[in-house]
Amino acid sequence: MTKVVIKFGIIMLFLLFFVISIGCSNKNHPESVLKNYIKLVEEKKSDEAYTLLNPDNLPDKELFADSIENQPTIKSFKILESKKVDDSTYKFLTNMKTDNGIESENVFVLVKEGGDWLISLNTDPTKSIEF
Repeated sequence: MTKVVIKFGIIMLFLLFFVISIGCSNKNHPESVLKNYIKLVEEKKSDEAYTLLNPDNLPDKELFADSIENQPTIKSFKILESKKVDDSTYKFLTNMKTDNGIESENVFVLVKEGGDWLISLNTDPTKSIEF
């Protein structure tokens, strides 16, 4: 009887760890959100990518969709560095290569709005984002 109780306890302990690990997953971690955004852009899913943008500085939805549809395909994407600015802001320095041979470094800013991490695009072409 004691062995059954011990086995039951061990099974329950593993189940508890499993539930905790699922509940604490990083699906809403800023890095995961950025990677998901890039994946959606690669797949030309502009409507879904648009939902990951910060509503405080949204580009025109039609122009956004056109830019994604007409831009070269991203062949590789790498996060070079990340920086926690404060509890609600992260910056990522990234490297991207496209199918037309262009390689570029870009800075992405993610902000936490209502519990969700969102991409804050620079919609002002006269300003550059410093890492």
